[in-house]
Amino acid sequence: MLENHNSFGVKIPYILLTNGGGIGEEERCRKLSNLLGVQIKPTQYIQAHTVLKSVVNKYAAEPVLVLGGARDNVRKVAESYGFLKAYTPWDVHAWNPSEFERPRLGQGAFREAFQAVYKALTGATYPYIQYGKPSAATYEFAEQVLKDRVQEIYGEEVEKMPNVYMVGDNPESDIAGANAAGWSSVLVRTGVYDPATGPPKHRPSHEAEDVEAAVKWAIEREMSRRQR
Repeated sequence: MLENHNSFGVKIPYILLTNGGGIGEEERCRKLSNLLGVQIKPTQYIQAHTVLKSVVNKYAAEPVLVLGGARDNVRKVAESYGFLKAYTPWDVHAWNPSEFERPRLGQGAFREAFQAVYKALTGATYPYIQYGKPSAATYEFAEQVLKDRVQEIYGEEVEKMPNVYMVGDNPESDIAGANAAGWSSVLVRTGVYDPATGPPKHRPSHEAEDVEAAVKWAIEREMSRRQR
């Protein structure tokens, strides 16, 4: 009808606007034209990233990071717009293949993103059970494993749990979970935690330079307690 099969007998101007993308407008329009049996031109088709054509004059020579799409398609799209320095995550990885300094962000970040999307769609919080540090379930399980280990070594069942020391480098998981479980916590400076960033949010029972120093401190502390 919009093409001219209408009571006016004229073409009615229209454009297609979508949040899709990842491939060039020309390729998308070819697919749509074949699917609909009507010619759709790139000049009447707007994808999520088509609007970036309007800022090419400002960022053409600047490095830009492009995300989405399959393989190298999204870079080709950016280059077709006139961006001269378009990079993808694969380029970043090739430039710096070492691990990110906060690798433990991964699952937690995904959970937060998923929860946000779910709540936006449904208005409710997605029910989930979290395992791993610092969840209580994980530390309760760890205590049982420790009890089993004591029995394996000494042949005796553990009636009362002895003092447990948690040595870790992450205040948000290691130390937070240990403190909540009533364990003694030792924060080391050889991983996530950096003293230069300020005091940790979750205060440990003790800070040590590394794991060896932490273990020595724990043993000496227990020996001192027994002597008293």
